[in-house]
Amino acid sequence: MIVLCQLGTKQHQDIVHRILNLRAAVVVATVETLGGSPVDIQTTATFNSRTDEFEISCPGDVFKVDAAAARDYRIKYAIITAKLRIGDDQRGPHAFLCRIRGNDGTLLDGVQATMVGDTPASMRFEHFCVPRCALLNRKAQVSRSGEY
Repeated sequence: MIVLCQLGTKQHQDIVHRILNLRAAVVVATVETLGGSPVDIQTTATFNSRTDEFEISCPGDVFKVDAAAARDYRIKYAIITAKLRIGDDQRGPHAFLCRIRGNDGTLLDGVQATMVGDTPASMRFEHFCVPRCALLNRKAQVSRSGEY
């Protein structure tokens, strides 16, 4: 919740109020390996100005975004940290507030829960598209045309 308050802006207030009033649940996804440096993050969020979306992806099977959300169908949102890419420019780690499940609890396209036995153990994102407004943009803005 602190992340949302510190990095979000007015465009994120509705979801903050829903979370505070317990009408929506959110989890902060821990990126890849615990204790790793944010500079070493392999998860990327690539901006596509044609669709006005970011595509979030984790490369290979080695890098996964671990999250309690993999187990709980009631958690509809995740804050995902990914390296921001706009064209050939990389802008370092940024936080995104992403809807990861539909109203019925099913994972959205591009979100995968990996299993250990019968229990989901982590989440992975592959070609997971989120709107530009998912960027928690208090400190960084990306325009519709892709200007940082």
